[in-house]
Amino acid sequence: MKKSTTICALLCVLLAAIPCQSGSEDLARYPSRAIKIVVPFSAGSIVDVRARQIGDRLSKVLGQPIVIDNRPGATTIIGADLVAKAKPDGYTVLMASSGTFMVTPAMVKTLPFDPIKDFQPITRYSSGTLVLVAHPSLGVSTVKELVSLAKAKPGKLNYASPGAGTNAGIAAEIFKHVAGINIEGVIYKSEAPALADVVAGHVPLIFSFPLTSGPFIQEGKLKALMQTGPKRLKVLPQVPTAAEVGLPDATLVVWGGFWAPAGTPAPIIKRLSTAIGEVIMSPDMRQLMESSGSEAHASTPEEFSTFLAEERVKWAKIISTLGIKAKE
Repeated sequence: MKKSTTICALLCVLLAAIPCQSGSEDLARYPSRAIKIVVPFSAGSIVDVRARQIGDRLSKVLGQPIVIDNRPGATTIIGADLVAKAKPDGYTVLMASSGTFMVTPAMVKTLPFDPIKDFQPITRYSSGTLVLVAHPSLGVSTVKELVSLAKAKPGKLNYASPGAGTNAGIAAEIFKHVAGINIEGVIYKSEAPALADVVAGHVPLIFSFPLTSGPFIQEGKLKALMQTGPKRLKVLPQVPTAAEVGLPDATLVVWGGFWAPAGTPAPIIKRLSTAIGEVIMSPDMRQLMESSGSEAHASTPEEFSTFLAEERVKWAKIISTLGIKAKE
């Protein structure tokens, strides 16, 4: 009887060890299949372009395919919610911008996910600024001329926006507040169709990224009035900063990062952070980003978490100053 009990106990120990051993092997082999990067913006947006640039290089580093899954809509909520509810195994990650985690939660009272508890930060990958551009038919060449026109026609001028909770949307709200003007937003599903309508002359204004609007500025199809960064961009040196046009409080630096579902094992988070950082800080990727008005960043998960906590304080003040109230 005693011998039988001992054997049973030994079998229990062995059986209990099997899942642990299997889990360890899975972690050691990670990644063993394709990784999906969910982009909560449409194809052609700055995050989508960056995702494809990074994804191509990341697949070589990790030795597995990288699939870009565009899930635009609802001010990036659709894509973020998909990742929040995904299996935390490292094969589904979110690539998003500051608007998704800093602005949208302050503007939408009821989210289908918790922006802090449901995600594990992986790394930041960039910071950048936006450019206020106008269609030539508007007949303005400077911010001063735009502000004068807007004040002469309150509520009559429109600007294209990929959503109030996006970086471009909040940049427009800040500009309106600081300049003391009333211009109305025309909301689009994402940046790409919004910018397309401005280029076509259907809407006269938009805050856009140098990567996406730069070619149109260079071709003369759009006029750049100002950029939101603290210093002029190398890629658009002729475009003045917000401070230079007399609106220092309209200065705004935005950023992008990667997140995994909460509960993703720490070794996988570290592996992803290291691999993405290797891609981002490679000479060719840094040059690519700088040439389009962005600055490359790479951080550990811990550094990114600290950064996010600091950013929440900053953005809370911005939202409060603008008087933005959360909506159901």
